[in-house]
This record gives sequence, structure tokens and C-alpha cells, in this order.
Amino acid sequence: MITIHGEISEIQNGFNEIVNHLSAFKLQKDIKINVKKSDKDVFVKCDKSEAVIEYNKPINFFRALGQMICALSGNDSFVIEEREVFETMGCSPEINLNKFSMEGHKAWFRYMAVLGLDTYLMSIPCAYKVEGYPYFGYMSGAYTPEEIKETVAYAQLFGIEVIPCVQFLSHLGRFLQWYAAEDLRDTEKTLLVQSEKTYEFIEACVKTLAESFTSDKINVGMDEAYDLGTGRYKEIHGTEGNQDELFFEHLKKVIDILKKYNKKVMMWSDMLFERSKSGASYGADNDVCEFVKSIGSDAISPICWDYYSPFEEQYEQMLTKHTDNFNDVWFAGGIWAWISNSVEYDRTILVTNAALTACKKVGVKKAFATFWYGNFANYFQGLLGLSYFAEHKYYQTISEEKIAKDFEALFKVPASAFRKLTDLEYPDCYPRPDYSVRDQVHGAASMVLLCEDIMMGLFDKDYEGKKFGEYYKKLALTYKEYSDKYSEWSYIFDFHRALAEAISVKGDLGRDILNAYKEHDTAFLKECADKRIPQVMRLADKVRDAHYEQWHKYYKTFGWQEIGRRYGIIEERCKTAISRLNAYLNNEIDCLEELEEPRLPYVHKWSHNNTTMNVLWEPDKIASPY
Repeated sequence: MITIHGEISEIQNGFNEIVNHLSAFKLQKDIKINVKKSDKDVFVKCDKSEAVIEYNKPINFFRALGQMICALSGNDSFVIEEREVFETMGCSPEINLNKFSMEGHKAWFRYMAVLGLDTYLMSIPCAYKVEGYPYFGYMSGAYTPEEIKETVAYAQLFGIEVIPCVQFLSHLGRFLQWYAAEDLRDTEKTLLVQSEKTYEFIEACVKTLAESFTSDKINVGMDEAYDLGTGRYKEIHGTEGNQDELFFEHLKKVIDILKKYNKKVMMWSDMLFERSKSGASYGADNDVCEFVKSIGSDAISPICWDYYSPFEEQYEQMLTKHTDNFNDVWFAGGIWAWISNSVEYDRTILVTNAALTACKKVGVKKAFATFWYGNFANYFQGLLGLSYFAEHKYYQTISEEKIAKDFEALFKVPASAFRKLTDLEYPDCYPRPDYSVRDQVHGAASMVLLCEDIMMGLFDKDYEGKKFGEYYKKLALTYKEYSDKYSEWSYIFDFHRALAEAISVKGDLGRDILNAYKEHDTAFLKECADKRIPQVMRLADKVRDAHYEQWHKYYKTFGWQEIGRRYGIIEERCKTAISRLNAYLNNEIDCLEELEEPRLPYVHKWSHNNTTMNVLWEPDKIASPY
């Protein structure tokens, strides 16, 4: 049992939450910790049953507490001292679709605390209630002011700042789809600028955020507004106008609104850069727009974001362009959880190390990890990725061996087990991408092989001669072993196990049916209709159940409907496949037209690295191209 005494008033409640909820802190032996405030960031001295922790701000106390637990796994007498390399390090999971429940947020903050992550950008573009705009966040589980206040108060127990991360220009499709938002709409996702009603709406949002959050900052978004002025704006004014002028005029108005509420402006920085060289993206070959100089270097805190490049020098060039023009620069990297059912750790670790090393060289002291699109991998899978961000916060040079050791000590599961989750996306008959080359898109095998239509397989040509069954059978056994051994994380491993079991049967079935049809093997087709496809349906239902349990452990129920319909499609298409095969076998139809159709390679706009496992953000396109 761990007990604390000394200067504990500001960390006592947070300490109680940690020791009551995290199993790693429920020690069999007694340790008494004397807590002292000092100018040290993280200092721990432990001599068997007595310890001293010195810290300068609450989050560093919890980092010290976590590091003590890590060290105790190998010794009972030691000294630890760490100094912050970054002033601020945190994370920003987009919770627009998969909104954390209150318990989800609390669990997340406890994990952040013991890693030493001090900033949480609460990414809620259309996910908070705004008085006077009932369709904003309607039927989506949008957070009320009371929920936000409770969330912020809990984070403050650990010294974690919660910053609202919203959108005041684009990425607002979930709101602008409603007729009630007609007067605010330029395009399906972008607000109408130069409209008084638009700025009344933005001020209502800012007022709500100012009343709900204690942070003096708001991330106003403003990224990827490439359709600005192209919709109703053009209809009203007869021209699209100069997009840069429209953008910066709008930005200045947003800045003025935030000033009224004493809030500082953070924003994604891509729209601050010229887009002529890189099209819709931005990178080291883009220069800042001339308009940037007109708003001043202190008016905003730009967030340089890049989750893609493995090249340290590219980050250095881009970050330098930011620091040359702005005084308070942030960097946003990413935990690659937004392509399939698994976090892509190979890519996450490679680009994170390159980016954060570049931040250190350039002198950017504020950074965070993003998670996007909550309809893919469960965010709690990403804790190992957050461990890398945390380690960079406290060390100039990180040790992956230490990260793995600490991860297991803190979370009671090996880092290798979390990395093994990525294997679900890479059957052994396909090579993994080489992420040392930019623009490699990572695999989404589990999404493709589970959701692909049995009778109309869009990937049949790509998978000719490939077999997946045995690979996924073995993988399912591995995940079962992990679930049994690391029961605290069974909700993660059980879903992957169910996926692997289903794919071990379904992954080859469509192509086996296609080949049997060509060879007139009616006995096999009958076996598929009577036994194999019903087996797929039962296994897919188990996947759905495991996914449902995983989702509802830490997420609100809102958003599940977008996940649940995937399983409805699988069931319906399996029923159709049975009906079609039986009709053919009973001579009710002369042929199966869908199996007569010549198979073509799946060429997707993101398939430029010839990895046919990726369909990126469009899982619905797996079952049908239309």
C-alpha cells in the first residue's frame, strides 16, 4: 500500500484516484512517500519502504509516482531525476463520433497523469451543446456544460489542462446538414463567411466554451477549408472571391470574438500557408501567406501538424517556417488509429520519433498526439503511442527499451502485446509497408476481409492465390492467450480475437466460392450455403458483440449506430449469398451474374504504394463501390 505525507494538499485527491483505480499502484508491500514541493521537475528517491518525491507542478508528481512504480519492478532502492524537455505535452483524441463517457474520460486522464502528459485538447467540433442552436450536436451525445465542467474538474486533480478543440470554419458537416443551419452554410461542411448570422453563431459557441472550460485557450480549428466561398457564398455574391482574403478576414473576426471573452486563439496552421505548390496539403515546400504578417506574430498560436513524414529534416524545415513567423508554436503528431481496427505502431513510432526530435532541435516546446476518426481503432489501444510522446517530454534521447519496460509496469500488459494488435492488418502473404519512405499507406486487412462482399468481392483479383485462414487462426489463439493473461485489457484483445476468428473462415470464402462456381463444383457451393456462410454469420455476430462491449466500456452509445450498420450489412449480404446459391443449385436461375463478372484490381486513390489492404476512411466502399 502506498501512503503519502508532507506537502500533499494539491495532489491528495488525484493520488487517491490513481491508487484506487490503477492496479499497478496496488502494491503488496507498504511504501511511505514524503512529498515535497521544489524547483525539481521529477525527483524520486526510494529506499525500500521509504521514499521521497519532489516536484514543481502537480502533473510532475504523478509522473514521479508512475516512474517510482516502474523502477520498483526491478529494485527497491533507487534515485530518479527527470527534467522537462517540452513545456507542454499532451493528446487530442477526436471525440466527435466516439465520445468518451464520463468514466472514459476519467480513465483516460488517469493514464495521462502517470505518463506525465499535462494537456488534453478536447476535440469536439460538433459535440457540445450551444444555447439557441438545438441542432448543433443534435442526437449525437453532445456534451452539456455540466458534463464539460465535471470533465475539466477531474483533469485538474492531476494538473491536466483541458483545452476546447473546435471548428469555426469547416469540418462542420454534422451540423450544417440540418435545414436549421441553412443560413450558416456555404458548402456542406463550411460556414458562410461575411454573414452576420455566422458570427452570431460563433460568438454563441465561444460564450458556451468560455463558461464551460477554465483554460484561457481555444483551438478554433480553421483547417482544410479548401471549399471556402465556393457554395452559397458564390450564389449570393456572384463570385467565389479571393480565398485568402476571405479566410483572413474571417480569422480576424474570430480573433476579435475570442478577445471579447479573454481567450487566446490556437488553430491548425495549414490555411496560413500557400497552397499552390502542394495542393490541398502543406509541407516544407509551402511558404506562409502574405496575409500572415498582417495579423501579427502573437495573435494566434499555430499548430503545425504532420503525421506522415519519416524525415526529420522535413519537420525541421516546416517548424522553422512557423517559428520565423509566430511566437507560440505548437506541433501535432498522430497515433495512427484511423485506418482500420488496429493502431499502426510501426508508423506511429517512426514518425513520432522523427517529429519530436525535430521539435527539440528547432525549439518548439509544445506538442501533442492526435487521434482521428473514432469509427476505427479503439483509442485505448493508443496508450503505447502516448508513452512515446511522454518519454520525449522528459528526455532528449529516448530509450525504446525503457518505454517497453515502463509500459508493462504501469499498465500490466507487455508493449509487445499491444504491438501484436497491428498484426491483424498484415497477413503473412503480404509485405508490410516501408515507412521510411513517405506516403506509404498502412494496411486495413481486417476491415477488408471482414466487410468484403462474399459474392461480389472487390478485392478478388488482388487476392488471387492468397490464403488467409491459417494465419488468422493462429492470431486468434494469440489474442485469446493475451485476453486470459492480461484480463484488464480483455476488452481490447477479445475484439481482435473475434475478428481473427471470423476472418479465418470468411477471408478466403468468397474466392473459394468463385473458383468452385467456375469449376462447377456444386457440392462445395451447397456446403457453403448450408454450413460455411451460416458459420460466417455466427462469427460475425460474435465480432459485433465484442465490438459493442468494447465501445460501451468507455464511450457513449451515440456513434455506435455507424459501427453497428457494418454488421447489419454483413448479415444481409450473407443471407443474400445463401439465397443466391440456393436459387442456382435448385435450377431457379441459370447463372450467378455476380460471379460471371470479370474481376478487376482494386485501384483506390490511396493505393499508390500498391498495398491493396488499404481503403482508408471509406469502409462502406469495401462492400460496394457505389
